Amino acid sequence: MFFLIGHRGVGKTHLIDKLENSIDLDGFITKSQDINEIFSKKGEPEFRKIEKESLKKLIETRKYKCIALGAGFDLESFDFPTNAKFIWVQRASDKEGRIFFDRPRLNQNLSDLEEFFSRKTIRDPLFLKFSDFKLCLEEGDFSLNEPLRVVHSIFDGNLIGESRGYFTPSTAFELKIFEGKIELRTDTFSKDEILSALTQKKSSKFIVSIKNEESLDLDFLFKTINLGAVVDLPLEYEKTLNTSEALLEKVANKSFFFSCHEKQFNNKAVSLFKTEQHIKWAPVVKSLDEALKFKKSVTFKNISFLPRSKNLDGAFKWLRLTADNKIEFYRYADTEYLDQPLYSESFHFDKKNIGAVLGSQTKLSWSPSSHRHFFRNKFNSHYLNISCPKESFSEVVKVLKKEGVRFLSVTSPFKKEAGELIGLKISNTLDLLKAKGEFTDSAGVQSWVDQFLKKNLKVLIWGSGAISKVFKEKLGNKAFLLSSRGFDNHNNVKDCDTVLWCAGTEAKFDEALLNQNPSIKYVYDLDYKEHSNARVLALNTGALYISGEEFFMKQAREQQRFFNIRGEI
Repeated sequence: MFFLIGHRGVGKTHLIDKLENSIDLDGFITKSQDINEIFSKKGEPEFRKIEKESLKKLIETRKYKCIALGAGFDLESFDFPTNAKFIWVQRASDKEGRIFFDRPRLNQNLSDLEEFFSRKTIRDPLFLKFSDFKLCLEEGDFSLNEPLRVVHSIFDGNLIGESRGYFTPSTAFELKIFEGKIELRTDTFSKDEILSALTQKKSSKFIVSIKNEESLDLDFLFKTINLGAVVDLPLEYEKTLNTSEALLEKVANKSFFFSCHEKQFNNKAVSLFKTEQHIKWAPVVKSLDEALKFKKSVTFKNISFLPRSKNLDGAFKWLRLTADNKIEFYRYADTEYLDQPLYSESFHFDKKNIGAVLGSQTKLSWSPSSHRHFFRNKFNSHYLNISCPKESFSEVVKVLKKEGVRFLSVTSPFKKEAGELIGLKISNTLDLLKAKGEFTDSAGVQSWVDQFLKKNLKVLIWGSGAISKVFKEKLGNKAFLLSSRGFDNHNNVKDCDTVLWCAGTEAKFDEALLNQNPSIKYVYDLDYKEHSNARVLALNTGALYISGEEFFMKQAREQQRFFNIRGEI
């Protein structure tokens, strides 16, 4: 029997609803009782008691293959079946927090985000302790086709790896069910466990990565190589080169390779690189300029360049995906190795018509999950996720063009700069090869403008970006354009009934303006992040919150129309 665990709002219910013979525990409870009412009238302890009683009933029916548990379920005090396996469902937005409109508050003394993180701090270690498999859902992936395929494979006990790269199991269960290219790390599995896996899983291809110096044991290394594995020897250890010389006396040079996680190579090792010995070079780099400098500095071919971002935020994942590396890795979970591609991104592709979303912070963008399937089917290509510093837009665009990226979806704050590249006032969709572009946001803009005018709303536009000004131009005297910088006179902005949020996710709204506009009825959030302060504004004012999801979907369809037409030219 399987159980889904994970933080509030991560998508467990959405996932479980698409699985046969599966059920959501909270949904089951809701059929007979109101969860919000239980919390408000009887408190959390009573709800946790009801949770356990309900779960016990569901397990006893023997009808369900998988049950999704609430984020706060007391995992440690419940007597689960002996065959229970736990799938920790994750999303990148777990790290940013979520603000809810439809969930009971657990601590009224904390803000919404403070409450989320206070619970997250407690729950993360529990999820880690219980999880047998960690599965990350992409932001904006509503179809869930890829994660559903993975979950069904987990149920069947036979998960076939992706076409590109090696997967690194972190639990015995992940190792047991996985077939394909596998990296076994000596800091995760013991020597005996590694040798056992090599003996049992004959159809898989293995890299055994030495992650502690005591594992530089010639007897162990000879055994792993004789069982068909390739050994990864880190140059960080003093014993490595002597060990490699001893290995070469008895095994072929392709039975092992070197890995270097520093910015410079050991001089003695360089002579070995110039033979057929492969190296996996994975330095931590501070910037795109530094990453490209390192990439250019490689004067021998037998190397896989795997840059790691300084903040471990996945900034160089796209550079790894566009490279022709012999060795690469991918992940199923939202681990600390975010420069590794996710399982849904790990495939071979044609590099003619690569697309990408480009912005200052794109890790939570919905564009990759929305466009990747289109690019794969239409061009046999990829759609990447790329972030760049605010001051480096034009330089990064030049680099991307050289690296083979043709199509761009441009997010804030670069829409004005994107327009300037092609002679337009503003643009968010570019064809770099033909120097053409469009403002495909116009479909979403017009839809919302029509709503404002139809309802005769007086709109306070909060934000200073290019799209804010587009709304202002279309609404005329029906709107006031404001931000922390200030555009219109604050004293004139009174009695607005609508806020159009065009600012960043964490931008704060001016409390003085709230006092001047006590009757805000609507908050339209151009941002769709679940920790947007526009959500806080809606909660504090009691206004109806309108997410940017519909807006995003309209412009995404327009972008695909543009990609489709331009791709034929």
